[in-house]
Amino acid sequence: MLRIFPRTPRHSPGKPDGRAGLRPADASAQPVAPPARAPEETVFLETARAAPTLERAAAPPSPALDETAVLSIAPQPAGPDKAAPTNGKNGAGYLRHLFDYAPDAYYLSDLRGTFVDGNLEAERMLGFKREELIGKSFLSAGILEAAQVPKAAALLARNAFGKATGPDEFALRRKDGTPVTVEIRTFPTSINGRTLVLGIARDITQRKRYEEEISAWEKRFELVIAASGQVVYDYDLSTGEIAWSGSLEQVLGYTRKEMGGIEEWAGMIHPEDKAEALRLLDIAEKLQTIYDVDYRFRHRNGGYRWLHDRGFFLVEKGGQVRRMIGMMQDITERKQAGLLQSAVYRISQAADSSASLGDVYRSVHETVAAVMPAGNFYIALYDGADDLISFPYFVDEEDAPPAPLKPSKGLTEYVIRTGKPLLCDETTDRELRGRGEVEVVGAPSAIWLGVPLIMDGRTIGAMVVQHYSDPLAYGDAERRMLEFVSSQVARSIERKRTEEALRESEQRVSHHVEHTPLAVIEWDTEFRVVQWNPAAEKIFGYPADEVRGRHASFIVPEAYREHVDRVWSGLMSRRGGDRSTNENVTKDGRTIFCEWYNTPLIDGCGRVVGVASLAQDVTERKRAEEALRKGLDKLRTTLKASIDSLASAIEMRDPYTAGHQERVTRLARAIGEEMGLDEERLEAIEIAGVIHDIGKLYVPAEILSKPTKLTDIEYALIKMHAQAGFTILSKIDFPWPIADIVHQHHEYLNGSGYPQGLHGKDILLESKILCVADVVEAMSSHRPYRPALGIQAALDEISQKRGILYDREVVDACLKLFRDKKFKFE
Repeated sequence: MLRIFPRTPRHSPGKPDGRAGLRPADASAQPVAPPARAPEETVFLETARAAPTLERAAAPPSPALDETAVLSIAPQPAGPDKAAPTNGKNGAGYLRHLFDYAPDAYYLSDLRGTFVDGNLEAERMLGFKREELIGKSFLSAGILEAAQVPKAAALLARNAFGKATGPDEFALRRKDGTPVTVEIRTFPTSINGRTLVLGIARDITQRKRYEEEISAWEKRFELVIAASGQVVYDYDLSTGEIAWSGSLEQVLGYTRKEMGGIEEWAGMIHPEDKAEALRLLDIAEKLQTIYDVDYRFRHRNGGYRWLHDRGFFLVEKGGQVRRMIGMMQDITERKQAGLLQSAVYRISQAADSSASLGDVYRSVHETVAAVMPAGNFYIALYDGADDLISFPYFVDEEDAPPAPLKPSKGLTEYVIRTGKPLLCDETTDRELRGRGEVEVVGAPSAIWLGVPLIMDGRTIGAMVVQHYSDPLAYGDAERRMLEFVSSQVARSIERKRTEEALRESEQRVSHHVEHTPLAVIEWDTEFRVVQWNPAAEKIFGYPADEVRGRHASFIVPEAYREHVDRVWSGLMSRRGGDRSTNENVTKDGRTIFCEWYNTPLIDGCGRVVGVASLAQDVTERKRAEEALRKGLDKLRTTLKASIDSLASAIEMRDPYTAGHQERVTRLARAIGEEMGLDEERLEAIEIAGVIHDIGKLYVPAEILSKPTKLTDIEYALIKMHAQAGFTILSKIDFPWPIADIVHQHHEYLNGSGYPQGLHGKDILLESKILCVADVVEAMSSHRPYRPALGIQAALDEISQKRGILYDREVVDACLKLFRDKKFKFE
């Protein structure tokens, strides 16, 4: 007979000495000697000379326990007049039957790894008949690869010292050469005085394949985000916490921890953009609309980058907003290009429409301030004939406008003298002064940026911005932008001086239009093409000669014509239409998305004589955004399918409790709703309920299906399912504390629960709800070891132990569901 026992018996509550429900079949039988001392976690199997006897435990199981009973086997010595049966429920044949038909692969080997015996599942798993393996080692049979021999030897060494092992993962090879991944536990075994190893192996090939597929999908998902150059965030409105992902460090230079939550995010927005960004966020939250805004954000290196931030609010049942999912994209280059192009046009228009040079200077100042900090700004002009530098426009918080002066060694004179831009910080200033090239003139600033105003290769002056407190206010990007603007400023000044300079200025603008990557299109007042640059030819596929004079409808699809007409009307009335995004059609019939920047063209009388447009193809960005959205939907679907698969796996091993988890979940959610929990917590209860018994995957199936009272050891194994469930689920990154909820669903308020013995204040509310739902469903449903006790008995149980074992509010909500709202398990 095979008899299973631990070194130190574990006692279940209410079962003295762990032997309740057992009595010897022969009162005269001698007591069985206790086993030799062995490590407490080791389980031994030994052959007893006595025949077993079976009997059903007399005491009924606890009504609050939702576990299935298993067989209890006690020794009965065989006397001279009473032969030990060999078959039937009390015989070795029955035990052999259980061994052969166990759902996991069972095998016996010696301490050298030589195969001694195995069951039918072992034959199925490996493709060998047991007769083919007996007397062979796993290595010689080709089952175990040489690389895994050290690992297997280490387990056998532990077995030799009386230690159980596992679970450990091995990659084995079947008889036909196909691989199979298994999870193995081993136990030292004494049979007829011989020390053997009992191995229990479970085929996890399919599970590993699912895990690899999920991992591969997640990696593809991350690659999509990384390839799109997006920063993705998940903002919890209730806590202010933000979960960051995507190309965060590449775009902004920060780690996820450095980015922090909503307060840290707001603190990094440029002071001039912060109020508007927060105002639009508040409006979007209140109206439950899309959050769509551009703002400057401080990079980790100290400068600012332009971001396009687009967020979507997740609205719960009842209209409550809890979270916002969004994406940020670095649009600095695009933004600067748009701003600079707009700046060029505004400065050019100012030169045409302004009555004096003073108006031109003020317009230049406003334009520069739109692309960089320009509180301190001045224009200096050099008159070569008189060798004088004048300051026709000077705005500064420290110094007064200086009178015309002879060139000296100031920074302004250095730029005019060299004809090169200068970004001067403390280090550069020290170097220049050290070489004697400059000297301090006026109040010292933290950083100074000047670019020459050059016309026809001749420096006519300098344009300068400076900052007195922020040494990082300007960098190479601002230098390039100021250089770009400076050429137009110089031209505008000259256009007011001479007609010849005006013509040359127009030629230079035309050169930029021809070489910009943006489509530059000029329309007349009838919305017909006047100018069509090479970039427009590349984007839309039409050569300039083919489109000049044509109405814009040839690139506008029917669905967007009404939208484009509204934009055009706004431009003609000078009341809007500066920017729009819509679909366009190319010559070869493709549909693309374009962003348009439009500026009305005004003549000297203030009349609109046409429109200049800049267009950029943003189709790829739109596709990336759509792919990201689909990826998020697929990830959620995959997660739900995985949870359903786990639930199915549990109930397939325990058919007597089929539907138990689903019914517990329905009741638990109904209790949560009755208690007024928000949708986020209700979803957590649902997911935890569906898989709250996942730990039973680690409990032998014969114990789960046992139709009689549990022994102490078997009950202890059953109780391990909550801990096992936590171990499984803690490896999954749920957005809710699913692992903790499952871990605690058998804990009681007074600390008498398991596996941690927690008290009321330490138990999650979701776990308290699952506990009550679990008890009610278990007592009201049929079990193999007893008929259904009925719903009334279950409600009496939770009522009597309300506030002792079960949470008062949870019990009250449950009772109200059944008594007032007629809740039923259907």
